[in-house]
Amino acid sequence: MKNLINRFGFVHEIRDDAESTRTISFIISDETRDRHGTVLNMDGWDLENYKKNPIVGYQHELYGSFLTDTNPDNVIGSGNVFIDKKKLIGEATFEPEKINPLAEKIFQKILLKTLRAASVGFIPKGKGAYGKDKEGPGEPDETYYYAGQELLEFSIVNVPSNPNATKRKIFQQFGEMLLNFFTPEQLKKMTVEELLNYSEAVQRENISKPVEEKKTPQDYNRMRMTLDLLNL
Repeated sequence: MKNLINRFGFVHEIRDDAESTRTISFIISDETRDRHGTVLNMDGWDLENYKKNPIVGYQHELYGSFLTDTNPDNVIGSGNVFIDKKKLIGEATFEPEKINPLAEKIFQKILLKTLRAASVGFIPKGKGAYGKDKEGPGEPDETYYYAGQELLEFSIVNVPSNPNATKRKIFQQFGEMLLNFFTPEQLKKMTVEELLNYSEAVQRENISKPVEEKKTPQDYNRMRMTLDLLNL
């Protein structure tokens, strides 16, 4: 999804009645400078559209990819969000085990405190700005201040997002997508420009991928070869 950005937070409170209500609250955003070098504007949150479809996901696996369709079980519950003392609070109410075993597993892991992290998925709104002096562009404490954000969803995550890990995932999806149309031998002969142009054409023209069959170990070896060829 274009311009989708993730930032993380942690469990805020596990109430005594959590097992019966199946609801746990998280601090999903505040105005602390994060490790991406950005600060979110708590007064600039747009929550209106989220409240029309207040979903809680797992690992942000809600949008599908080049190869995979969306899995409804990755929507593990419903959310309630609000601002409290310059913090964005997200209350997650988890689906019952009988309709979503994944939601139950995650819920129990949170109660056991083996999972504690959450992450917001948002789109920037308005024109932000870099800080001044040491927070300016290229300075040691370079910091970008968002003007505002539209919340799309928040997810329970195993590990808070790492920019390099996110980049790797995008590259992997790119390599896997190309393997629907080319062999590793063909890819090896293509220039980077040709690969990028083809990728843009696939997305622009909405070219359908072949019907996906169950992947074999040989298929995964081809994916690995492609990533290695692309130096990803």
